[in-house]
Amino acid sequence: MKKQFAIIVAGGSGTRMGSSIPKQFLMLNGKPILVHTIQQFLAANADMTIVVVLPEIAMQQWFQIVSDFPFLQKTKTAVGGGTRFDSVKNGLALLPNEGLIAVHDAVRPMASVTLIQNCFHAADEFGNGIAAIACVDTVRQKIKNGFEMLDRNNLWLMQTPQCFDLEKLQSAYQNTTSNHFTDDAEVFAASGFQLHLVEGEKNNLKITLPQDLHFAEYLIHLK
Repeated sequence: MKKQFAIIVAGGSGTRMGSSIPKQFLMLNGKPILVHTIQQFLAANADMTIVVVLPEIAMQQWFQIVSDFPFLQKTKTAVGGGTRFDSVKNGLALLPNEGLIAVHDAVRPMASVTLIQNCFHAADEFGNGIAAIACVDTVRQKIKNGFEMLDRNNLWLMQTPQCFDLEKLQSAYQNTTSNHFTDDAEVFAASGFQLHLVEGEKNNLKITLPQDLHFAEYLIHLK
């Protein structure tokens, strides 16, 4: 398999958590959430090159964390931009144009090693591998005069990691003129590439609210 890279996007704040600490730095079972996330990727491939993208204001705090966890010293850092698109683009600028790349939310620390590896394998075979889960709930979309039901059989909930052929993802980022995409699969598809979805995991939660942190603690203690 080709060389593997990962961009961990850590641009979140603690606003919805009710915290003054950026949520990627909140403690989870004795370690910052971001450290758990990186450990999962290194467990999937110890030779993986990892780029952590952070707001400039968070760099000093990050370097303190690196000093507390020496294995993080081999990670690279990039300064985040004004949007997720800009942040990922800054991370891509540090990487070569050959290999496989995963883009992952810093606050998804529960992605399993199996899921990470499955997404990379799909990217190697199909050019991309996007973690997603089928929608099981009834979904209604707001319209002018009320709500209309959508066919949940055609709906998928996107997760990360989202893995790609590195050269193709870099091309997608270079060829777009908009920076308002909400994830990398959208950037990739906008450049004409067909998406390949990989079955995600319900436990691969994105820590956003206080109850998410409590649930992640619970999941860790189940291991």
